[in-house]
Amino acid sequence: RGYKVPNGGIYTTAVDLARFLAAMQGYTDLLSPESLARMHTPVLTPDSAWWQEYGLGSRLLRDQITSTAGHGGMVSGYTANGMFQRDGDYGVVILRNSNWGMTNLDLESFAVLRRLKQAATETPQ
Repeated sequence: RGYKVPNGGIYTTAVDLARFLAAMQGYTDLLSPESLARMHTPVLTPDSAWWQEYGLGSRLLRDQITSTAGHGGMVSGYTANGMFQRDGDYGVVILRNSNWGMTNLDLESFAVLRRLKQAATETPQ
């Protein structure tokens, strides 16, 4: 790395981030059940909004329809976010080869998962 920033500085691919999401869902033995529970347990802070919380290394977003967990980040010139539906077996990975301007990839991922959850629960006509 040619720059000093307080992050892991990790570059990833869509497939690798999807593998990480699978591990966060417990589909591999990479993370213990205890670690998964801590990652998905909200840690409240004085400024926590009811819909936006953090677990151990996880961003937790929820509303009346959906509850998600995931992780994202950016380094110079690159932004990534991966998020999954906590009561489902699906997720979304979004990569962007820029970090200028408002990215909000976490909110975009949440919106996609919310639409998928709504579609899955709608009654066919």
